[in-house]
Order: sequence, then structure tokens, then C-alpha cells
Amino acid sequence: MSSNRLQLNTSKFSGARLAVASISCQQSWPSRFDYGSTVLAGLPKQLLDRLQAVQNAAARLVFAERRNNRITPLLHSLHWLRVAERIKFRLAVLRPTYRCLHGSATEYLTSLLYILASHFALLCLLT
Repeated sequence: MSSNRLQLNTSKFSGARLAVASISCQQSWPSRFDYGSTVLAGLPKQLLDRLQAVQNAAARLVFAERRNNRITPLLHSLHWLRVAERIKFRLAVLRPTYRCLHGSATEYLTSLLYILASHFALLCLLT
């Protein structure tokens, strides 16, 4: 096996273990990736390709598909964007939000943003 390729071997998993792994993968991949996606902006294509291979392996694990099957329909049914598209999307969402919070956005955008205080923060203020 080449060191540049990720290979998913599902033959080691029983049905129940595979189901748990796929649920875990389906829930954790997008949130873990979104957490650091802004840091990933500007990465070289080689590194983005490696991250894409990890995402593809996760999608194949969820659906128990083989490596030679097409990945695009799997990503669509999971509602996952490709890695490069996801990074662009997160930046497109975070930039206006940051500007709204710091007063450098246009007024019509700032009027749409509501800041909600958490229950915990309100309790800390009262004590």
C-alpha cells in the first residue's frame, strides 16, 4: 500500500461496530473540520488533497462503499461540501459576522444580527 493513499478496510468490522463507526464519523467530521477550517485557508493543493482523501474515506465508511465507487453522490447525500468548497463557505459566513460584531459592516447587515447571551453568562453576571 502506498503511503499517499488512504485505504478503508471494513472487513475487520462487524455490522454493529461498522454502524457505530459510521454514525460517529457522520457527526464528528463536519464539526471537527469546521472548527479549524479558517486556518486551512491558503493551504497548498497537496495538503487539501490529503484532507479530501480523509473526507472521502469518512463518506465511504458511512455508506460502506468501495473505493472505486463515485464519491460525489455520497457527499451530496450527506450534505457535505468538498474540502476546498467548505473552507470557502466558512470564510464567506465568518467574515461578515465578524464585521457585524465589530461595527465595520453595513447597517442593514448589522440590523439582522442578534446577540444572544447564554444562560450561564447571565448567571455569572447576577452573582
